[in-house]
Amino acid sequence: MAAVTSVVGGVVRVDPVYAPAHLRGRGHAGAVTVEASRAAQAAGATDGVLFTAPDNPTSNALHQRIGYVHLADFAGYVFLRSAPQAGQGRSSLLAGAVGGQGERRAHGPIGWVPDRRPCTHRQIVALILEAGGPMTQQTLYRRLRAMRDHFTPPPGLAWPEISDGKIVMMMSPRPRHQLTATRIRDRLSRQLPDDLGVFEATDTDDEALGKLRIPDLHVCPYDAMETDGPLDSREITLAIEIVSPSNPENDYRDKTRDYPAMGIPHYLILDPRDGTWTYQWEIGRADGRSVYENRLHLPYGKPVALDTDFGTWTIDTTDLPRYSAKDMGLSPEQREL
Repeated sequence: MAAVTSVVGGVVRVDPVYAPAHLRGRGHAGAVTVEASRAAQAAGATDGVLFTAPDNPTSNALHQRIGYVHLADFAGYVFLRSAPQAGQGRSSLLAGAVGGQGERRAHGPIGWVPDRRPCTHRQIVALILEAGGPMTQQTLYRRLRAMRDHFTPPPGLAWPEISDGKIVMMMSPRPRHQLTATRIRDRLSRQLPDDLGVFEATDTDDEALGKLRIPDLHVCPYDAMETDGPLDSREITLAIEIVSPSNPENDYRDKTRDYPAMGIPHYLILDPRDGTWTYQWEIGRADGRSVYENRLHLPYGKPVALDTDFGTWTIDTTDLPRYSAKDMGLSPEQREL
């Protein structure tokens, strides 16, 4: 048997798909999955998603034979009140536009994090199919944007970002994170010319690159914020990120890669974990991609001097807060080390 959910934003989920053990291997599951997908298409669906195990070659081969194409790897997180147990099971997500062909592939993890207790995770593999031909980066981005627009973050999660064909979920910021943001915003605002402002948590994108990011703070003209869609990333003079304990790589690695490609000339990272800041500026080229050519990494207490086209702005970091052991999610035993 196979069933589908209601159509939401043109998307359905094929679930469940089941064949009794003594009838497996005869093509029944594939046949009902095809018919369920066709029924969803007749009902107005343009995309379908389904879950499968990434380590099950039989089901993966079957789904790709009937038109679902592997797109990306994801990771779903399940938080427990006790320490995570080894050997947890894995599951997979396949996604596809109903009734077409496609080849575009991408890989990478995503976390759904309902709270901050120790967690286990499940691997999820996404497959997607684009009707009428190979999926471009722009088409994939538009589809992910459409999914995001119909998504309500669960408690404890912030609005997701999009990068490299993935929806990137982050935990909601802690109070010390927001205190850092407020102090930086106040110190920076009074140094700016009248037509520039400091804004918080605003969607900014580059559709050609397939990226949507939400800087903790950014500086741009007031006029640029008068838009119905995401802010044009090339309007931003300075992006500021405050590192979260849950995923520092998103700020240090991923956004250090994305922001110069998106045309943001100055990028400041503040890290309350260890009380340091990292300033990167001047976009150049290396290995065929946009990169920051300069990088300065210093401890809190050293002022940050940002030399921009609009003047030099100086940020005092002396009294910026540090994360507590609880903010960092450390156990009582780890706090004693």
